[in-house]
Amino acid sequence: MKLKAPLIAAIGALLLVGALFLSLFLSTAAYRPDESQIAYLSGQAQPSETDKIAGRNMEIMGGVQIDPNNVQRVIASLSRAESYIATVTSRLYYGETSGIRVSRLSVRNGAHRIDHLSQTGTAEYTELLYNGVYYAWRNGAGRYYQGVQGDFTTDQQAMLPTYETVCALPPEQIIGAALVQEGEELFITVDTQDGTNIGIYKISVQTGLLRTASFSQDGKMTRAVDVAVSAEQPLDALFILPGEFVPVYGTENKLN
Repeated sequence: MKLKAPLIAAIGALLLVGALFLSLFLSTAAYRPDESQIAYLSGQAQPSETDKIAGRNMEIMGGVQIDPNNVQRVIASLSRAESYIATVTSRLYYGETSGIRVSRLSVRNGAHRIDHLSQTGTAEYTELLYNGVYYAWRNGAGRYYQGVQGDFTTDQQAMLPTYETVCALPPEQIIGAALVQEGEELFITVDTQDGTNIGIYKISVQTGLLRTASFSQDGKMTRAVDVAVSAEQPLDALFILPGEFVPVYGTENKLN
């Protein structure tokens, strides 16, 4: 059968397109990088410890309805960094006036160091809690005081109520709880009341740590706390007592 010229031309065009497609496919396959050649890209995308903590906490919060009955259990279940540094700004109210007190909290290996800062940002005196023991010393001192920690907490000295403060509250004092979003961050808010004393705590879902707290009595503000947390790991040297040579938690970690 004799093909007509237009039909021959159409078939030729189709064959040409097919050949070009096959050539492109083969060249692409030939130069496709091996999976092992791009493995380094996944290494660069590995989430940081901070991101991992935030991810785990988001999974915990998925589908949870926060209320006064379960909020303490939910807060206790959140993941947190084992080491961090926090700047704690406490505003104290005295009638019509107020004053600011700034402390720096360093946490590592279960040790809590509280530096009470001057207006210039230098430590005036330091307190350290570890394994049931309380230590304190003035800046530049070659000696330190040591005693039993007892009921002493960072909340008392650094004026830092922590997530543990919230978890330890008598359940009957919790009158409200909710999950709220501010910008791109999620927070668990806890409202408490003890007589005429009102407390409002805000826990970051991202870090599992307290972000802000405010307190009032008889309708008047008494204290407001703001906490800025850094994922930076504090140096071992911060946990060496004056006149000593190793951190209070021993020599299991090499000095940085």
